[in-house]
Amino acid sequence: LTPPPPKRQFSAGLTILLWVLAVALLSLGATGLVFLRATSRVYDDASEAAQTVATAFQNALNLTPEIRVNSVVIIAATTPARELVTAKKQIRVRESSEQTWMHSTKTFVVEATFTARAGFDFQVPLTIQIDSRNLGLNADLPPPKILSVSMSDLRILQDENGLWNKLTAEDREKAFHSLEQKARDQFIESDLLAKAALEGEAMVREALEASAVQIGQPKSEPPQ
Repeated sequence: LTPPPPKRQFSAGLTILLWVLAVALLSLGATGLVFLRATSRVYDDASEAAQTVATAFQNALNLTPEIRVNSVVIIAATTPARELVTAKKQIRVRESSEQTWMHSTKTFVVEATFTARAGFDFQVPLTIQIDSRNLGLNADLPPPKILSVSMSDLRILQDENGLWNKLTAEDREKAFHSLEQKARDQFIESDLLAKAALEGEAMVREALEASAVQIGQPKSEPPQ
């Protein structure tokens, strides 16, 4: 008798191979399902952390930062108070204007106290980044800037016409403008913006610590 044709042996081998493939696919499917569930759970934890952080900032600073999980915006920024003042400085400034024409001299000297308030303008929002892998937080503040400059205790120390060279309203207006610009320049050259940045970072860190979520070092952009 001739041996059975190899067709049946091939068919049996194919059946075993199909069973192996089926088991492998089931295993991969189960692994994928576990992975998807784990990923979903991690994302849910990060979203819950975002809500906790938002509540902490509402309580501490009366604002909600833009909160992102893995660069995806989860909570949009809301800032009822558009500005956050974190530093204040006061200086006394004097401006002198003197002009001589045809040996006739007019003089105008004015002095005032200026108060500057510096901090953060949330037209550029405060951003909190949450890493879903370890729930680590990083805060990015907008650049600190001088938010307002006010003048008080204005004194005109000298308002003197020349014999035929008279002071005009334009002369006085120009001196007042120069006085204010001098004050602004002095504020910018001072340590006001650096202090505003440090205080802002401290306030943000305190709010993050209140959320009881792992945090990184909050940082602000260079001053404007």
